[in-house]
Amino acid sequence: MAVVLAVAGVAGCGEPPAGVPVAPSPTSGGRLLDRDGVRTLVAPPREIVLLAEFVGELVVNDGGCLAIRSERGHVSLLVWPHGTDVLADGEVGVLTPEKKEIRVGDTFTAAGGYQDVPLWGGPEVPTDCLGGQAGVSLIDAV
Repeated sequence: MAVVLAVAGVAGCGEPPAGVPVAPSPTSGGRLLDRDGVRTLVAPPREIVLLAEFVGELVVNDGGCLAIRSERGHVSLLVWPHGTDVLADGEVGVLTPEKKEIRVGDTFTAAGGYQDVPLWGGPEVPTDCLGGQAGVSLIDAV
């Protein structure tokens, strides 16, 4: 997966910066959406914005969850920003808070970061969605 830091000096993606409030429990927010057997993870409202760039194709991973596949073939589970919903037109994909539709097979660019599970504020990540990975790609903007 192509990852480019948009800003120098970004705090580590694995831990919240000092002074930023963190949800009291790793499962106190966020949502796990399921439409026609395809699961989509959506983050709770967050005060942190991560700025690494992701470029890849939206895919359904072996666990039946929306993920991104890089040009090199690496697949990473996605957690979409708060306000994201699944498409209502019967196609598999998401409608972002900015009202951008991204369907399976579409190539897209997003800003975000990487986080080990459990996630701050949830959602709880189903083990089969991880595909053996220890973390997820958090999307903050598309």
